[in-house]
Amino acid sequence: MGNNNKPSFCMGCPLYEEPLVKSENTNIPADVWLVGEAPGETEVMQGRPFVGRAGQLLRTTLSQIGWNYKVMITNAVLCHPPGNRTPTVKEINYCKWHLTKLKEVMPPPKLIIALGSTAAKALDIPHNKFDDVRGKIFKTQYGNV
Repeated sequence: MGNNNKPSFCMGCPLYEEPLVKSENTNIPADVWLVGEAPGETEVMQGRPFVGRAGQLLRTTLSQIGWNYKVMITNAVLCHPPGNRTPTVKEINYCKWHLTKLKEVMPPPKLIIALGSTAAKALDIPHNKFDDVRGKIFKTQYGNV
């Protein structure tokens, strides 16, 4: 997929040549945003976020508990880091554009769920480790996390 359909301001990002996986359900007024880390190899192959092992577990769990909220699913970083490594702060910062765009085109969600430290960094939640923020609510420019 390479750099197809990427904004020109992404050109300086270290992940510019890597495959991009778009957010899912951006055309509905979502009650909840789920924000993960970055797409893995399975997500790249299927072109959808959260379809790998962790995503399957998340989707199955939500189904089992009777989750009936409208959900928009995205990642902090839309491009696949080689070797499924954790995105760098530079890569996270380059990719914040898509969260800003989502905020502009979608009604504010009732809740944003940050699925890990990378997502918390992208949402500008200050922390040293994810345990510092786990289970707490934060007001951000994107909505309550």
